[in-house]
Amino acid sequence: GCVRQSVSEVYIFGKIADWYRHCRLNPKLSEWTIEAIQELAPQSGAHESALTEEKSRLLDRLSAVYEMREARELTPEEFTERKYHYKAQLTALAATEDRRNTDIEGRLIEAQTRLTEAPTAYTRFTTTQDVAQKRYLTSLLAESYVLTLGKLEIVPHPVFDLIRTLEPSRSGPEQIGQ
Repeated sequence: GCVRQSVSEVYIFGKIADWYRHCRLNPKLSEWTIEAIQELAPQSGAHESALTEEKSRLLDRLSAVYEMREARELTPEEFTERKYHYKAQLTALAATEDRRNTDIEGRLIEAQTRLTEAPTAYTRFTTTQDVAQKRYLTSLLAESYVLTLGKLEIVPHPVFDLIRTLEPSRSGPEQIGQ
């Protein structure tokens, strides 16, 4: 059998609590970040413009197909084939836009949840005995936890990693990271 002693849950939770102690997020910074994310989310810029241009192009071509039918330049079969071709492309474009909007909305909700929970995470983590609650908090604040030879490596969630680049004070509750 293995001679090494396994790492206890208490040890792991202690290491995570110590990390959280250094990663507390000031509620004002959290609110400010949520507001900034909300302001930036609708600004989809070039991608939105490209979708609009493509939709406009497809609608123009569909309109031209109808005009060609009226001018008897297309047989009924050609008209039907071209009409369905452009309608299928418009449907696919709408589906792409819907998926993109859903993805953006999902990421916004995820970031808001993480940032809303972060200011109280340390206190809640260290005062609760509920293992499920501790696991929930750990899943919110870090992307991964890797335990190798008794050393726990914590990789912050990208939302918090970005906030660390804001250069907060070297001490105090708004500090993010180790």
